Amino acid sequence: GGTSAPSYRRRDPPAPPTAQTWARVTGLCHSDPDAAGFVDPGTGRTPLHVACRSMSLGDAPPLDAIRSLLKAAPETVTARDGEGHTPLHYALTPGPAAPRPSATATATTTTTWKDRAAVVAALIRPSLRESAAYLARRDVVYPQPGSIRGGSTPLYHAISSIPDDFAPSPGPTVEFVRAVHEAHPPMATVGNASDGDKPLALLYRRFSR
Repeated sequence: GGTSAPSYRRRDPPAPPTAQTWARVTGLCHSDPDAAGFVDPGTGRTPLHVACRSMSLGDAPPLDAIRSLLKAAPETVTARDGEGHTPLHYALTPGPAAPRPSATATATTTTTWKDRAAVVAALIRPSLRESAAYLARRDVVYPQPGSIRGGSTPLYHAISSIPDDFAPSPGPTVEFVRAVHEAHPPMATVGNASDGDKPLALLYRRFSR
C-alpha cells in the first residue's frame, strides 16, 4: 500500500504577554543579563524589540521591564531587526490590528497610552543621536490602517495615532506626543515625503474647535 499523507497539527498563535510574563522578563534580566542580548536568528529581533512590539497585544510591558532590558543589554536600544527597525519604531506603532482610539477612550486605553509615552521616553533617552536620526525621517511607513502610504514623519504619525479628543485623557496623549517632539523639535514644521502635510497642520485640523 501507499504511504499516507502526513498530517500537520495547526499551531495556535502565541498567547499575548501578560503581567506575569513581564515579571518573569524583569527577573531574568537580573539573574541572567546576557539573555536580554539574545537575537532571534529568524527575525533579527531582540527581547527589547519583542517587548515594544507587544505593547498592543496584551498587557503593555511596564517601564520596569523596559528599563531592566535596557540595563541588561543597552546595545539593543539601537539594534535593527530583519526589517531594519529599532525598538523605538515599534513603540511608536499602536499595532496593525489596533484602531485609533475614539474620544470615549476607556481607562484601560488611557493607561496604555501613558505606558507607551513612558516607554518611548525611556528608549529615546539613552540613544539621543540615533533617535534624532530616526525622528528626522520623512518617509517612515507604519503598518496599521490609516497610516500614510508613502510614509510620514514619526511626529506626524504620533499625532495621527492619538485619541480624537484630548479631553478624556489629556495627560497620557500629550505626554506621548511630547516625548516624540522634544527629542527632535524641528520636525514640527517638516512635511511628510509622501504628501507634504506637516505635524502642526494636522494638529490644528484635528483639535481646533
